[in-house]
Amino acid sequence: MPEDGRRLAEVSPVRVRVDAGLSFESGQVSAKFVERLRRALSLENPQVRVRARLRLARTDDALMCFLEEREGRVRLPRGAVHVLRREADRAGLKLTFDDARVLPRERLELPTVPLRAYQSRAVDSLATVTQGTVVLPCGGGKTRIALGAITRLKTPALVLVHTHDLAEQWRNEVLERLGVTAGLVGAGEISDGPITVALIQALVQWPNAELESFLSKFGLLILDEAHHVAASTFHAVVDLCPARYRLGLTATPEREDGLTPLLELFLGRPLLVVTHDELVAAGVLTVPLIRSEEHTSEL
Repeated sequence: MPEDGRRLAEVSPVRVRVDAGLSFESGQVSAKFVERLRRALSLENPQVRVRARLRLARTDDALMCFLEEREGRVRLPRGAVHVLRREADRAGLKLTFDDARVLPRERLELPTVPLRAYQSRAVDSLATVTQGTVVLPCGGGKTRIALGAITRLKTPALVLVHTHDLAEQWRNEVLERLGVTAGLVGAGEISDGPITVALIQALVQWPNAELESFLSKFGLLILDEAHHVAASTFHAVVDLCPARYRLGLTATPEREDGLTPLLELFLGRPLLVVTHDELVAAGVLTVPLIRSEEHTSEL
């Protein structure tokens, strides 16, 4: 017997809208089910440990919850679909999904980007499951995977970065590999295009209505240095973007503050994880040989 009443499941499936996030009418489920979701989507606030270490007063927000109830609807991050499915199975509830994600009609015609076998696997996986992260050490070709995804999916793409240097590196790569001048949002400039690189710090300054209108132009969202999605400024922007595809790139997914699960909640499960040793064994990376030489001197 399901933990929640079976009658709810027998009446009709829970209709879940998929856009920038996941949402459904609270009246379709029991309060008990919502509470279980709330617990599953709650993490310890890292400020609790920080304040305890500094012997400061405890914060009132001991937990960070990533479930929101507003105007009769329950909303959760899009990457939490696995949590939602798991809890629905436990409760004996069936789910149906109304796909309202954005995939612009505009199709990009771009040159093919050569990829290694493991890079192609990551792109193939993204095309199938539509969201996820790529975990690769520096030099493993994370940017190449992203460019391969752009050319494979042929949809307008937005690349989110957190420094101007990274923005310029991306624009140079796009121009060199794809022959396209990418738009730029940030550093006093606003110019968008089929491929746009944007600084998070610039976007969070925009009014919500303007930001949502801008984000709705893209079918692919790419987040560089994806471990930063745990920061509220980052996941606030990601959580407003209804692009059909989401791709996170990182070499260091583990966070010392305990917020590592936020990568999956906002960007989806890993599409590819390759270690430094595996890339060395495959000949992609080399380990430097260090030699020490003894010098003698005559006095």
